[in-house]
Amino acid sequence: MTFKHGDSVNQPFFVKAVQVRTYKNSEQRKYVELVMFAQSGESFPGRIWDWQEKIKTYEREIQQGDVIHITGEASEYQKQIQIRVDHLEWRDEDKATWVDQLLPRPKQSADRLKQRLHGMVSTMEHPILRALAEAVLSDREISERLYSYPAAKTNHHATLHGLLHHIVSMMECANKVQQQYPFLNRDLLLAGVLYHDLGKIGELTHLRDGGDYTLEGKLHGHIHFSATLLQRFGQQQGVVKTEAFKLLQHMVLSHHGKLEWGSPVTPKIPEAVVLHMIDKLDAMMFCMFSEMQSLQPGEWVKRTKSLENDMLKHSLLNETEDYFS
Repeated sequence: MTFKHGDSVNQPFFVKAVQVRTYKNSEQRKYVELVMFAQSGESFPGRIWDWQEKIKTYEREIQQGDVIHITGEASEYQKQIQIRVDHLEWRDEDKATWVDQLLPRPKQSADRLKQRLHGMVSTMEHPILRALAEAVLSDREISERLYSYPAAKTNHHATLHGLLHHIVSMMECANKVQQQYPFLNRDLLLAGVLYHDLGKIGELTHLRDGGDYTLEGKLHGHIHFSATLLQRFGQQQGVVKTEAFKLLQHMVLSHHGKLEWGSPVTPKIPEAVVLHMIDKLDAMMFCMFSEMQSLQPGEWVKRTKSLENDMLKHSLLNETEDYFS
């Protein structure tokens, strides 16, 4: 679903984020900024003007996580479609059903992705690295979050089980890279992929709760959480003094690639270089694929934070269900 300027809107949305703001020219007048998911999984900004009057009718504030049925109109503002909300109704009675339908998710089910993840871990041969990977999967609280959380607030894999989606894609990519460059340690790459973004489960909330940054996430970032989880499992396994653990720890800390991109150290082993590169590659492929789904050949994806240039959807691209096989 892609709205065009002037399209009528009459459907339910999931409220991902909400903020009441004041008009620049009048402190008495208020408006509401919304970020909403439609049934297609697409995200749209919304605006409710003169909220100070409309709330008298509704007698209720809009909350993150609400499902609201909106009637209004789509309009283009600064080259982006936003929804002007003329009227809304809360869908409280059937909210749970609508939440499942409205939140974005990959084409591949969480169960299928879990099977692929467990399958990759089961092929690991290094006893320490495999034990560290299995420790994550056998920890019920950690693994349940890994299987359901988004990988980011915005940009790439900001979906239900987006973190799992990202990790499985990267693991299978890392496996193929190691086949091309056999001097690399495959198990070190796979363990690095599993742990590098594991801290997202502490940095972010679940998508049903907005997928926003936690207080600790804002203060510390996911690299801190990932390293902390690795240290915890390393101590449980009694392997923190081993070379394998120290190399894996370095990969987690360096996976952003540069100090100015948030890593406390830069990659200093081959597997850390590969981890950084396939992490960036996978995020970019996801973003390009997702943005191009609503475009026709010959149309362009506008430059974003994740995409460094405008990108052309050309006619030679293959039609696939997901961005990785």
